[in-house]
Amino acid sequence: MRRLVFAMLFSLVSLPSLAVVSLQMPDIDVTLHNALYDKGTMLIKPYLSLSDQPVPDASSPEAREKLFEGIDLLKQVVGINPNNAPAYWIMGMAYRALESDKDATIAFGTAYQINPMQRDFAREYSYSCMCSGQTSLAVKIAERVSAQYPTDAGLMANVGLALLADGQLDQAQETTQKAMMLDPADDVTQSLMKEIEAVKNGKKAARYCH
Repeated sequence: MRRLVFAMLFSLVSLPSLAVVSLQMPDIDVTLHNALYDKGTMLIKPYLSLSDQPVPDASSPEAREKLFEGIDLLKQVVGINPNNAPAYWIMGMAYRALESDKDATIAFGTAYQINPMQRDFAREYSYSCMCSGQTSLAVKIAERVSAQYPTDAGLMANVGLALLADGQLDQAQETTQKAMMLDPADDVTQSLMKEIEAVKNGKKAARYCH
């Protein structure tokens, strides 16, 4: 029985905190798995921005080629180890950069199913559901993870955003007010509140996806 270890390689300042995972798995090529994971992740690394941060332009042929290559490598990773949730999450970020909302939602959803307690898996899955038109599911996922981390103002604001996307304006306003009470200085939450108020006053809702 061989020990498999995989982890995120980047600074926790700019990327979600993904714990090192150790698994006991028989009959797999650990060296190949880790090499594929590392190479695939490095190709996608420039596009690992969270949903409230700008995504670099991926429209050039060179950028798209690297993203598709990274996705292909990570597909090989999950073929070796289907429980590698970070690999699915990174694939989701690559698909998002490629503006493939359906594929991103599937990848984020798989990461979330493997580890629903990981807040960034849930956060990006909810956001991707909004982008693919599954707004009621986005609300459900956002509410679930916010309930798990009730003092996280950002997660509560994400519930407000999902409610806004779903057209539940009163609930969106109420939830966003709660998020502002948790973190009154957060500019993103303040901007969300202004958007909700504008929509309630007749303004057409903005597009919330990249």
